[in-house]
Amino acid sequence: MCGIAGFRTLDKGKPSLSKTELKNLFLSLESRGKDSAGVYFSGMSHDFIYKQPGPAKSLIIPWDKVLASNICFLHARHATQGNPKDNSNNHPLVSGDLVLTHNGVIYNSDDFVSRNLCDSWSILEAYQDKGNMVEALKELRGSMTFAFHDRKKDTVILCKIKNPLWLTRRENTLIWGSTKEIISSVKSDYIWTIPENTLLVIQGDKITQCEVETKTEIITYTYLGKEVTHETNFDWLSDIA
Repeated sequence: MCGIAGFRTLDKGKPSLSKTELKNLFLSLESRGKDSAGVYFSGMSHDFIYKQPGPAKSLIIPWDKVLASNICFLHARHATQGNPKDNSNNHPLVSGDLVLTHNGVIYNSDDFVSRNLCDSWSILEAYQDKGNMVEALKELRGSMTFAFHDRKKDTVILCKIKNPLWLTRRENTLIWGSTKEIISSVKSDYIWTIPENTLLVIQGDKITQCEVETKTEIITYTYLGKEVTHETNFDWLSDIA
């Protein structure tokens, strides 16, 4: 179990959030994991990542710079695969122009990465191999609720498969968090969750929802020495991502 949160402005302006709200959003993620914490933020002329082993409250973040950005990913990790003392296993994960924060478990991660690495790297490996997220997710088995940024395409993707994700919007800013309690750190008149097996693709001020159909497929994997049965596969109804 991990916690994710973040924001994306839809006009590339500054977010409609206060520093206190953003800090509270980050600190609330500790309820989902204390093995490591990290922040990624991106603006017109800067991209920064701060992460380290330990709880969110121990990480020093330049919040004024975050609030000058138009994209921010927040993460708190409860480690399963990949030692959090190795900071490359901690989120946000970065590979070239790709950035990821993930809550879940990839059961077939052995197909993509070494067992010494965080299984979340499998999502980036699959995306780099297939060239788009729809095709990448067809190769993965597990629970995959995540925020993903392709900096080259300037696209943010939010994915909900088998783990919670809640959202709210304030003026120009779309905000998300793993649970209803986490997203409630931000004052809002309305919060919502997206359907199971859904992608939200955010490009500029456009948000496109991509849903999936499921079909039964029972496969057993050995994950961290235990047998895990995965019971669904996905037929994507759209290839926009």
